[in-house]
Amino acid sequence: MKNALIISLCSFGLSACSTLHLQYKEGEKVARAATDLASCKASALKQFPKDIRLRYLPPFYPPYGYYGPYSYYGYSSPQRYDANEGKRETAVKQCMADQGYIPAKIPACSAELAKITPAQTTVILPPLTENSCVIRYQSGGWQIVNPG
Repeated sequence: MKNALIISLCSFGLSACSTLHLQYKEGEKVARAATDLASCKASALKQFPKDIRLRYLPPFYPPYGYYGPYSYYGYSSPQRYDANEGKRETAVKQCMADQGYIPAKIPACSAELAKITPAQTTVILPPLTENSCVIRYQSGGWQIVNPG
């Protein structure tokens, strides 16, 4: 239980300080960008429906006396995957590009900048500069900041 708590806190801490990946279009409302992304995902799902397939990984033969996580002997393990997942992702990216969006990665702001910046969730996507960074909030929202 203690390990699970530590892992969850570490993952929360990393997500709060991580890079923001989004489809970006300067001057667009965040809500409109989310709506466009949802419609592109729905369209891509219609074009490339889920195609769940099953593949078997080769059997694992541990050495004598091995008591690790895979201590069974000679059984192949099944693995499920969606054969159309890559095609759907490509279709979504193309759909968003057709609407004028570009993929953007915005790094996290420093802790000092996050402290002095007034908290305000981004509603309209601002122009990006080399110094642009993002502040993430516990509510799930975020703010793009263009310092100095």
